[in-house]
Amino acid sequence: MRVLVTGGQGCIGAWIVKQLLDQSIEVVTYDLNPDPNRLALVASRKEMSRIEFHIGSIEDTHHVKKLVRDRGNPHCASCWRVNSVLPGQSGKGSIG
Repeated sequence: MRVLVTGGQGCIGAWIVKQLLDQSIEVVTYDLNPDPNRLALVASRKEMSRIEFHIGSIEDTHHVKKLVRDRGNPHCASCWRVNSVLPGQSGKGSIG
């Protein structure tokens, strides 16, 4: 099985990636951040070598659809600004 984790280099995404790796599941990440520092805090170098990294914005729907089609099922997306969303509205951006 292969799983695409959007936001895979974020706080929650890194832990999801780690859990998937622990279960011997192939992981593909898609994130704006090209620096895997947060993942390196929870995964060993050997585990990190098993991850297929892709860099880009979740708002690039063409690229996201291509990754879903070609690389795996999406698992997590962190793209909502929780503290600025009013009832009945949605917000884009980072959580926080």
